[in-house]
Amino acid sequence: MKTLEAELTKARAQTQLADIEDKFKPAKEEPVAREDGPPNGAERFRAEMERIKKEEPERYREIVTNIENFQRRAAERRQAKIDYLSTIDTSGMSEPAKAVHEKLKAALARRTAIDAELWAEDLSDERREELIGQLHDAERQIRRLNRTERANLLGTIAAAVGMEGDAATEFVQAVGDVIKATDSGFGGHHGPPPPPPPGN
Repeated sequence: MKTLEAELTKARAQTQLADIEDKFKPAKEEPVAREDGPPNGAERFRAEMERIKKEEPERYREIVTNIENFQRRAAERRQAKIDYLSTIDTSGMSEPAKAVHEKLKAALARRTAIDAELWAEDLSDERREELIGQLHDAERQIRRLNRTERANLLGTIAAAVGMEGDAATEFVQAVGDVIKATDSGFGGHHGPPPPPPPGN
């Protein structure tokens, strides 16, 4: 039941963010001009959030709470993955496997740090764009390292139960296929990069 409630809360947060983001997508016709150029997405988002804060305070509080909860749960999932990886005995791993293991933990921690800075107040648009680029890089690295780490760990399990050769290879492939078919993004990123923080 708690899982269902969490998923419904996440869905509401994503819907609310999508509603707001729709309002600050670049205009296709008649863009609003400024002395120093057209308003960017971050400015439109902040303006819309300010409007909601003044005109719909209850909705504003709900949006902010859902955003905070969404980010907190994502960070907790990544930390849970780091904690699990930290319990693994790497003494029997090859040096390349150990390197992948440590790189994955570092990439997950970096991903959480990027999220935290993206939600910081008074973040410049230039810095935000830079962080979004770093976020996408981190996501790609995590996906790549996840695949390698998974194969390495499954290979270790196969060896531990006496499998070797083709049997071990088939086991790793079969389990990997099941995981890919049923994975719900444990520890990963859900949805697009976050919009600029709405402020207090």
